[in-house]
Amino acid sequence: MSARLKAWLAISRCSNLPTVWSNILVGWIAGLVSTYLNTVVAGNQSSLPNPWSMGLWILLLGATCSYVGGMILNDLWDRDWDALHRPERPIPSQLIHPRTAAIAASVLLSLGFVFALSISPAVKRWETALVSTLLVVGIIVYNRWHKGVWFAPLIMGFCRVALPLLGFLCATPFSEGTLHGFSVYLTTLGVFTFLITGVARHEATHSSPSRWVETLFFLVPIPLCLGFSLSRSAVFVFAVYGFWILYSNLKHPLPHGVGARVSSRLAAIPLLDGLFLALLFPYYHAQIERSENYALFAQLGFGFFIPSFCFLLALTWRRWIPST
Repeated sequence: MSARLKAWLAISRCSNLPTVWSNILVGWIAGLVSTYLNTVVAGNQSSLPNPWSMGLWILLLGATCSYVGGMILNDLWDRDWDALHRPERPIPSQLIHPRTAAIAASVLLSLGFVFALSISPAVKRWETALVSTLLVVGIIVYNRWHKGVWFAPLIMGFCRVALPLLGFLCATPFSEGTLHGFSVYLTTLGVFTFLITGVARHEATHSSPSRWVETLFFLVPIPLCLGFSLSRSAVFVFAVYGFWILYSNLKHPLPHGVGARVSSRLAAIPLLDGLFLALLFPYYHAQIERSENYALFAQLGFGFFIPSFCFLLALTWRRWIPST
């Protein structure tokens, strides 16, 4: 692998892309469940969409463009700081020219916006445009002013929440559509990302985050579980999540282990996605089954295993590509 290709992989932090795809897919599946319930109630089963339509792949491509564009922008605007503290980064090491990085980031962020809007249902066009616009603005604002600004973790939390929200909007072709527990899931994801971003700030200063912050990582999923009956699969995913956070803490003691802990928690995002789906599927199982469209039911059920795959993929890719 050439040094320039390695530089582009490093600047894009593409080892974290499976977490982005997992967020989009969870939102998409949640939107499909909402769609199924609306069509079954309306008695119009023929209008059920294909769960794995081309629109999903376009949205995944758009989310990929937005994420990679944001990561490139982060290195572009941090290049002076990196020149002093991380001279091995692609731009300070002159493997990528700042102008090239600026063009790439601009094109990718624009493509991410266009792709999301292009597959949005007509009745959700304005909502999708609003969320997509706020996502791009959030990415720009965070990367430009994230150092030393107290509200930066809040912006990053919103940017992460925008991913499943876009998936939900693009998979719900109705003017009205809600889903039990989805807003709590979005809040959980936002708080989790807020905590990660707060911990990541200590990486540059080689200091330790507060103990209460580390404790909150174990507690974040609990409110999500309260609104559902705990199935065996949900208990299993919750246990895996807790074990992974504990394992990361023991393996990477502070303060030198801050970067590794951030990387491990980023990889754990699909576990939160999987927990939500493990809670959601039994809750709506009976209602979805009334559609008697077992082919679609099986296709939808297959999607509930995707977050686990994304978690394993993120762990594999980060062996070769830095995630922070």
